[in-house]
Amino acid sequence: LMNSRSVRLFHEHVLVKEAATGVPTPWHQDAPYYCAGGPKTVSLWVPLDEVPRETTLEFVSGSHLWGKSYRPQRFDGTPLNAGDGLEEMPDIDGQRDAHDILGWALEPGDAVAFDYRTVHGAPANTSATRQRRAFSLRLLGEGARFVRREGIATSPPFPNVTLEDGAPLTVDDFPLLPVAG
Repeated sequence: LMNSRSVRLFHEHVLVKEAATGVPTPWHQDAPYYCAGGPKTVSLWVPLDEVPRETTLEFVSGSHLWGKSYRPQRFDGTPLNAGDGLEEMPDIDGQRDAHDILGWALEPGDAVAFDYRTVHGAPANTSATRQRRAFSLRLLGEGARFVRREGIATSPPFPNVTLEDGAPLTVDDFPLLPVAG
């Protein structure tokens, strides 16, 4: 997917949206709050439950090519890092017709792959009984570097990584994965 001769594990996690939470996942990019980046990145989002189209993860097609980084927000709408110098996210929901928004009904084990710079979000889980769980795997290809964000909250934080800004990710926290071929 990344057309890379090497692949490093950046991190993985499980995302859970409980039934009837009523809280959407704000439109965001992952890259602005990661401590790693590069020209070849991929997030894999694998649902563990059936996900109907109305509650699925959505993407603004082509947004990874906009050349912009937007300020991440918490779920309550406050900025993750006020004063970080990044632009506010455009009002995607208020201008849905102006964007090519992609999303799919998904079954457990399906996978959606996207670049860390892609603008994405998800509607609230309005189902009275069904939670929405997904496994997310974040990978980096060749050219990946550590991004030191002084005074900026990153997620995950990796507090024990002491690499210099721009250093290759050669520490055990980011293992090199076997690549076929």
